[in-house]
Amino acid sequence: MSVAEYYKIQGYDIVAQNWRWSNKGEIDIITLNRKSNTLVICEVKTRKSDSVVRGREAVNYKKQQKLRRLATVFLQKNTIYSECDIRFDVADVIADVELLKINKIDLLENAF
Repeated sequence: MSVAEYYKIQGYDIVAQNWRWSNKGEIDIITLNRKSNTLVICEVKTRKSDSVVRGREAVNYKKQQKLRRLATVFLQKNTIYSECDIRFDVADVIADVELLKINKIDLLENAF
């Protein structure tokens, strides 16, 4: 199961995947929770199962600021979501690279 599929199972609508703003950056997944009117910006970090460092540790202050800027631009271009609350999640994905298989998804809601 992918992170997008995980969100779908939880009742979210996938708004965009790999949304790019020219060469300035990319948002991995944008989802919408219609019940709470919350737009979720999700950064996906994949690591091998034997990795000692968790993916969420790579989402430092600089990366957080970049995601905030990208989210602002996305909202300016997609005013339909301007009344939504915004939440930033980080998905830690543990994968077996050789088998191209996801072993575990650990979603950190409201990561920053």
